[in-house]
Amino acid sequence: MFQTLTLKEKGNVGVGGNQREKIIGIGTIGNYYAPYIENGFLVDGLKLKLLNISQLCYNGYEVVFDKNKCIVINPTDNSIFFFGKGKTMFIR
Repeated sequence: MFQTLTLKEKGNVGVGGNQREKIIGIGTIGNYYAPYIENGFLVDGLKLKLLNISQLCYNGYEVVFDKNKCIVINPTDNSIFFFGKGKTMFIR
């Protein structure tokens, strides 16, 4: 889902527990159906699409969790950016 991608080693990222993986690229993620997220990392060997909650918050998004779901709110108009239920993320 990268719209732009620059391949270069950019350090490591923690992906669970004490596991660290190598960042091999950085770019803009998204498409017609998905919102754009800038400075997304391409991580060597990672098979899943993961979102960094702290990076979303740093970029101004509000992230709300309860026992059943997660909602990410767009700060510009208070609309739902996307939401997740269980292990599924839905993009509006």
